[in-house]
Amino acid sequence: MTITSYKTGTISPSSLLAGNSAYFPPVTADFLVVAGGGGAAAGAYGTDSGTGGGGAGGFRTATSQTFSGGVAYTITVGGGGAGGASQYSDGAKGGNSSISGTGFTTFSCTGGGQSMGGNVTAAGQTGGSASGAGFASSTTANGNEGGYTPAEGNAGGRGYTDFVVGNGSGGGGGAGAAGSSAPSNTYQGANGGIGSYTAISGGSTTGKGQLSGGNYYFAGGGGGSAGRNNGTYMGVGGTGGGGSAPGGSGTANTGGGGGGRSGGTGDTWTPGGSGGSGIIILRISGDVTASATTGSPTRNTGGGYTYYVFTGTGSITF
Repeated sequence: MTITSYKTGTISPSSLLAGNSAYFPPVTADFLVVAGGGGAAAGAYGTDSGTGGGGAGGFRTATSQTFSGGVAYTITVGGGGAGGASQYSDGAKGGNSSISGTGFTTFSCTGGGQSMGGNVTAAGQTGGSASGAGFASSTTANGNEGGYTPAEGNAGGRGYTDFVVGNGSGGGGGAGAAGSSAPSNTYQGANGGIGSYTAISGGSTTGKGQLSGGNYYFAGGGGGSAGRNNGTYMGVGGTGGGGSAPGGSGTANTGGGGGGRSGGTGDTWTPGGSGGSGIIILRISGDVTASATTGSPTRNTGGGYTYYVFTGTGSITF
């Protein structure tokens, strides 16, 4: 068979496809990338040193991004940082999340900041969002460690700055707002900052995120602990999977920060809350099926879109 071009005449005396790879057209996608939340420090036996809430993982979105056909793109989903697991121990920072591939500018966000143990004046730590400071500490940290525009997260809150036994610690920052600071003259731990939401997540189509007011939120900050192990005064995690004090873990696949912990007089040491793991969601217009995936992403369709939801590290090829 001869194939003819109107412009140049005969191209080939035989099949043009013989010995050639199949052609995979490029795909245009929107995506949500959330990093792992930061873990909170452990409380300490025989003290009133409450710990700050962990910062939420970074939260970023992009629209109309081109994925070349036939290229395997690496999807890295950050794990949540572990909570402090022994007396005075720090929490761990959350893991970064990213999308990368040949010819594609890597798109990343930063794990949430961890809260620190060991003393009552522990400073907040930076990350996608920053952790809250320990009670008696006014040293906060900013979020958006990656320096992105728009910012991937917010600052953590301060503890109550006077060294008064039993005062509360700061809340971890969230994607939508900074963590709250502990109020004065009470035992009250501060609340974590609210997370954020986006239509790219697919809402009820993917079922991922913390539902509130009809929206699915991600990356809420962890609640700060009361100075004494008193449940009445514990800080609440931010909407978007933030763990509440004392020691509540961030929700998996939201990037929520871990809840702070205290160890009042007569109490044993108590572990801090772990951060929630991150997530990456791709949204493509129409009914599109990838040619290959690893990491077992979930494929959903609805509202004229196809969604690929990665709750762990893997790859995708269109």
